Amino acid sequence: FRRLVLLEEAPCPAEAAAGLGIRAGDTVIHMVRHMVKRTPEGERIAASDEIFLLPEFFPGLTAERYRRGYRPDDSIYRFYAREMGVVITSQRCAVRYECVKGSEAVRLAVPDPMPVLRFARISMAFGHLPVEYRIYRLDAENSQICFALP
Repeated sequence: FRRLVLLEEAPCPAEAAAGLGIRAGDTVIHMVRHMVKRTPEGERIAASDEIFLLPEFFPGLTAERYRRGYRPDDSIYRFYAREMGVVITSQRCAVRYECVKGSEAVRLAVPDPMPVLRFARISMAFGHLPVEYRIYRLDAENSQICFALP
């Protein structure tokens, strides 16, 4: 299941600003979510999702609106389309390994250390307009990635 950890307006960090085509420090909607897996031993964070959104495309997005509107079977993109009228039509993604620790682990509210596969994704709406910069950190020790190429 998904747990909203943080939803705020905040200055955009340089990496996300470059992906969104704005200046570092411009105000964005900043969201942190955890994908939590229940096991017989308890709950474990399977992934941390950090999202930066251009506020002009997501007006009125608050933690309360997210909690009220996000359905258990939703993807974040289905939520955007239904609740905000924003349809994601394409993405660019880069993947690398990193180990989240120290102040970064505290900021994301994840275990310290947490080895992850880090997916940096620029999501675009119609006209290839970037509206979301997303950093998805997947628990590298408990993950398997499968894909098929035609």
